[in-house]
Order: sequence, then structure tokens, then C-alpha cells
Amino acid sequence: MLHLKTFRKIKKLQDEYDKCEKKLYKLIEENSTHAQNQDEYNKKYRDLADKSTKIQEKLDKITAVLKDKGDRAKVLETYINDLKASKNKLNDFDEGLFYALVDRVKVNKDRMTIIWKDGTEVNGEIIFRKKFFRLYFVELYIELSIII
Repeated sequence: MLHLKTFRKIKKLQDEYDKCEKKLYKLIEENSTHAQNQDEYNKKYRDLADKSTKIQEKLDKITAVLKDKGDRAKVLETYINDLKASKNKLNDFDEGLFYALVDRVKVNKDRMTIIWKDGTEVNGEIIFRKKFFRLYFVELYIELSIII
């Protein structure tokens, strides 16, 4: 689902682009019907054309990011549906599954963050004891104890 802030940003950029294109059209029309200094006209035209190009590049970048996120979400959704439909339930850690779903893991002194391939982040707490440490992820309802 498209985030409201992103939608507003796209709308604002699209409005700016449309205004810039209208100004370009009007500038070209005036130049074709009225005599004017061509150096001034060329400068105004280049400035508007550059502004228009920059706005379009921003729109293209946002669109590419949204498409990439949408593609990744579809892949993960398919994978999750396959897991749900599977007769084999996960009872133990599956390294292949972990690498298939996790993009990266950030580890700090007492915190750990899993960044999934769809960009979602889940924070966890690391609890150290004498012979083991425990990773606790409230949002995932997972608790792992690892013997050292």
C-alpha cells in the first residue's frame, strides 16, 4: 500500500512538473509569435528545461523504489504462502530459510535488528548470561537461547 507521505510527495512533484511544462509551452509559444531577445529566451528555456528534467528524475527515482519494493513484497508473499501451505512445519532453525528472508542483521551492544528483504525491520533484545545468550524479538514472538 502506498504510504500517504510518499503519495503527497509524488503529487507535489507531478504538480511542479506540470507547471514547469506549461511555462515551457508558453515560453515557446511567445517566442514563435513575438520578437524577443534570443539570448534571454534561450536562458529561460534552458532553466525551465533543466528544472523539468530534475523533477522528472526525482519522480523516476521514487517510481523505481516503489516498483522494487512491490516486486520484493510479491516474492516474499509467494514464499510465505508456500510456507503456510507446506505440510512440514518449522520446529528448528532453518539456515536456508533465514538467508532467503533476511537481508541483513544489525547488532549493537544489547540490541539486534533484523532487516527483512522487504525492508521491514524487527528489533530484538540480547540478554547475556554466563553460559548462553538469549535473543528476544517481541514482534516475532521468538526467543532463541544459544549456548556458548
